[in-house]
Amino acid sequence: MNNKRPTVPSIRRTLLLATAVAGLASACGVAAAASAMNAHEPPLAATTTPTFHDPTEMPGIWEADTSTFPEALAPGAEWPTDPPGNMTDEDVANEDGMSAMIASTYWLCTWERAYLDAFEKQDIEGQHAALEQIDKFPELPAVQAHFPDAHLWLESVVGPVRAGEGPSTIEEDFHGLTCNSLSDFNGANQ
Repeated sequence: MNNKRPTVPSIRRTLLLATAVAGLASACGVAAAASAMNAHEPPLAATTTPTFHDPTEMPGIWEADTSTFPEALAPGAEWPTDPPGNMTDEDVANEDGMSAMIASTYWLCTWERAYLDAFEKQDIEGQHAALEQIDKFPELPAVQAHFPDAHLWLESVVGPVRAGEGPSTIEEDFHGLTCNSLSDFNGANQ
C-alpha cells in the first residue's frame, strides 16, 4: 500500500512563476494528479496578455490589497506597511494579482503560526479556530485566480492534521516553501 501524500505545488513556487508569464502559475510543478485533474481545461487563449505593474505602483497596490482583504489576520498579526522587497526592486515587473496572492499567503501564514502556537500550548479550541481559518485559503479571490490547485494543497497539508496525524504537515508548510519567503514580514514566520 502506498502511503505517500500527493505532491502538490507550493504556494511560493506558484508565486514565483506567476511573475514570469501569465498562466504559468496554473502549470507550475503540478503533480500528476493535479495535471490530470486540469487536463480538461482548455489552454490559455493566444490573445491573453498579462498586465504588469511598475515597482513604483506596488506600495499603493499592496495598501489596497491589504486594507480590503476579505478575512482577518490571526490575533496579534499585523499587515506589513511595505510590500515585499522584491516587489519594489527597480528591475522588477510585477504581474497583476501578485500583491493579492502574496497578501493571501501572508494571511495563511499568520493562521498556520496561530495553529502551531495553539498546538504547542495544547489549546484545542485555538487549534480548531486556526484550522477553520486555514480551510478558507482555497476560497480567497486571489488564490482562486492564481492557485487553482489550492484544494490539493489543503488536502495535503491540512488533511493529515484533521485525520489526527499531528501538526507535522502544517509545520513543514510553515517553515518550508510557503511561509519561508515571508520571514521578513512582522509576525508571519518567527
